Amino acid sequence: MVPTSRNIEMLDTTNLKAVVGMRNEFILLVDDEKGILTMLETLLKKEGYHRIVTATTGREALDWVATASFDLAVLDVMLPDMDGFELCQQIRKFTSIPILFLTARSGDLDKLTGLGIGGDDYITKPFYPLEVVARIQAQLRRQQLYKSSAQLKPHFF
Repeated sequence: MVPTSRNIEMLDTTNLKAVVGMRNEFILLVDDEKGILTMLETLLKKEGYHRIVTATTGREALDWVATASFDLAVLDVMLPDMDGFELCQQIRKFTSIPILFLTARSGDLDKLTGLGIGGDDYITKPFYPLEVVARIQAQLRRQQLYKSSAQLKPHFF
């Protein structure tokens, strides 16, 4: 899906009142395997995440990142048009959101590269889907804590 103002408006749930079980975080999932995207999107929706965008290429992901404010991204390393490591570096030019790699590249050097260029977690395929969801939730929880603590102002006596 190519990002347009209409698409972004459809995904914007910030004006909703407290909806039971609904979370407001905006998640980008990038993988060229549509089955993985569908599975992760389904699991995340069951956990209350409904603001999810999927992309199957690095270019599509960059178009989205340039037009929307995501809270987290999950990236495959082996994409058809660009390396996921390169995509991570490009995303870092726009934002400091948590980035999780989900990839078949399981070598130690690949893991060190992914974490060294700005990734916050590295999960290898095959993976346990509920673990991926738990790691996403942990990163979002940590990000929320950082935002909350940044808003606190020190009291001087």
